[in-house]
Amino acid sequence: MKNHSIKRKHDRVDTLLEATFSDGQKMFVDNILNLSMGGACLECQRPIEKGKGVTLVIPASPAVKVSGVTRWCTKNGLKYRIGLEFGELLPDQKRALGEFMGTSFWDTIR
Repeated sequence: MKNHSIKRKHDRVDTLLEATFSDGQKMFVDNILNLSMGGACLECQRPIEKGKGVTLVIPASPAVKVSGVTRWCTKNGLKYRIGLEFGELLPDQKRALGEFMGTSFWDTIR
């Protein structure tokens, strides 16, 4: 698999969260493999082309809905891994995502 660790603006946290996301045509329920304030790596049954807009619902409490653009998509076994870069987050989205990522929840899944 290609190394997609080009200089990142935000640290990523490895995880395995079931989430809902859509490319505007299809709705998917699959996994978030890692997450940051700037994006996520998604696992999906089908490829999503580079440059496609995606809406992701992160299963926080309350849920955080963010929009982004696919930056890469690679086949990984029977599934695909998709790099999603978030668009500009609103202050409420930043706060909710930061609180979600900062909870002790992360310590239980590493």
